Amino acid sequence: MKKIKEILTKDKVERALKTFLEGFCSYIAYNVMTSDLSDRTAVNALIVGAIGSAISVVINSFKKDGE
Repeated sequence: MKKIKEILTKDKVERALKTFLEGFCSYIAYNVMTSDLSDRTAVNALIVGAIGSAISVVINSFKKDGE
Protein backbone atom coordinates (compact mmCIF):
# COMPACT_ATOMS: atom_id res chain seq x y z
CA MET A 1 0.00 0.00 0.00
CA LYS A 2 2.89 2.34 0.75
CA LYS A 3 4.29 1.81 -2.76
CA ILE A 4 0.92 2.76 -4.29
CA LYS A 5 0.81 5.97 -2.24
CA GLU A 6 4.33 6.83 -3.44
CA ILE A 7 3.29 6.33 -7.06
CA LEU A 8 0.12 8.37 -6.69
CA THR A 9 1.73 11.58 -5.51
CA LYS A 10 0.41 14.69 -7.25
CA ASP A 11 3.58 15.32 -9.25
CA LYS A 12 3.78 11.77 -10.56
CA VAL A 13 0.10 11.62 -11.48
CA GLU A 14 0.37 14.93 -13.32
CA ARG A 15 3.48 13.72 -15.14
CA ALA A 16 1.81 10.42 -16.03
CA LEU A 17 -1.24 12.23 -17.46
CA LYS A 18 0.94 14.53 -19.54
CA THR A 19 2.97 11.58 -20.80
CA PHE A 20 -0.23 9.66 -21.60
CA LEU A 21 -1.62 12.59 -23.59
CA GLU A 22 1.65 13.04 -25.47
CA GLY A 23 1.73 9.35 -26.40
CA PHE A 24 -1.96 9.32 -27.36
CA CYS A 25 -1.73 12.44 -29.52
CA SER A 26 1.47 11.38 -31.25
CA TYR A 27 -0.03 7.98 -32.11
CA ILE A 28 -3.17 9.61 -33.52
CA ALA A 29 -1.19 12.21 -35.47
CA TYR A 30 1.06 9.56 -36.98
CA ASN A 31 -1.65 7.05 -37.91
CA VAL A 32 -4.57 9.26 -38.91
CA MET A 33 -3.00 9.88 -42.32
CA THR A 34 -3.06 6.19 -43.26
CA SER A 35 -6.37 5.18 -41.66
CA ASP A 36 -9.70 4.93 -43.42
CA LEU A 37 -11.74 7.22 -41.18
CA SER A 38 -14.99 6.40 -43.00
CA ASP A 39 -14.96 2.93 -41.41
CA ARG A 40 -16.12 2.83 -37.77
CA THR A 41 -14.04 -0.27 -37.04
CA ALA A 42 -10.89 1.47 -38.26
CA VAL A 43 -11.61 4.50 -36.07
CA ASN A 44 -12.17 2.24 -33.05
CA ALA A 45 -8.93 0.40 -33.77
CA LEU A 46 -7.10 3.71 -34.08
CA ILE A 47 -8.39 4.88 -30.69
CA VAL A 48 -7.65 1.57 -28.95
CA GLY A 49 -4.17 1.51 -30.46
CA ALA A 50 -3.55 5.07 -29.31
CA ILE A 51 -4.63 4.23 -25.76
CA GLY A 52 -2.41 1.15 -25.70
CA SER A 53 0.53 3.11 -27.05
CA ALA A 54 0.05 5.87 -24.49
CA ILE A 55 -0.15 3.38 -21.62
CA SER A 56 3.08 1.80 -22.83
CA VAL A 57 4.78 5.20 -22.88
CA VAL A 58 3.67 5.91 -19.30
CA ILE A 59 4.85 2.51 -18.05
CA ASN A 60 8.22 2.91 -19.76
CA SER A 61 8.66 6.39 -18.28
CA PHE A 62 8.23 4.90 -14.78
CA LYS A 63 10.81 2.20 -15.55
CA LYS A 64 13.35 4.84 -16.53
CA ASP A 65 12.92 6.49 -13.13
CA GLY A 66 13.83 3.23 -11.43
CA GLU A 67 10.35 2.43 -10.15
